[in-house]
Amino acid sequence: GFAFVLSCLRAEENHVMEVAAFKCPHCKKIFSKKSACLQHEEAVHSQSAVPQLQQTQKTGVVAGSTVQLCSEVTNKNLRIQASGQVDAKGGSGSWATFLVKQGTGGFVLLQNSGDSTHWLSLSGGSVAASGKGGATQFKVVDGVGGVFGLKSSCGKWIAVTKAGAVIAKSKDNEKVGQFVSFRCTTR
Repeated sequence: GFAFVLSCLRAEENHVMEVAAFKCPHCKKIFSKKSACLQHEEAVHSQSAVPQLQQTQKTGVVAGSTVQLCSEVTNKNLRIQASGQVDAKGGSGSWATFLVKQGTGGFVLLQNSGDSTHWLSLSGGSVAASGKGGATQFKVVDGVGGVFGLKSSCGKWIAVTKAGAVIAKSKDNEKVGQFVSFRCTTR
């Protein structure tokens, strides 16, 4: 959710006071009222849908396309195995191929071609397949040299370890570094 509590020291009265505050899940801006936070999210982040769609078109990850996502770390494709496990050790078959579906606010959803009931999903610190109801929406973030990253609607990135494991990574910036970088092959 949005809410959290701030503890503030009021200098003139020299005592601690707790106040409810709300943080935008997209840009982390803080608001004193939930309604103001929701209005900000609607006005600022839904308006950015058009530039985000332009970014996805530039990388090839656009709603309606069929793609393979090659990790810059392993030089292999992201895949969802029949078991639902996700790794970056895929070849060029259907388990390593995704149908890109339109999400909301410029985000996309990734449905596996090997099993249409498998959608790329983040849960806590892990990445796995889920049914469509648990699918995670991703923003395609441009990097340098034609690579891009996949940042989830909850703020975590799809990252790949040197061993090819796929994890959810928290980052403090929008830089698309090596471990969150992918190249796209449109099929």
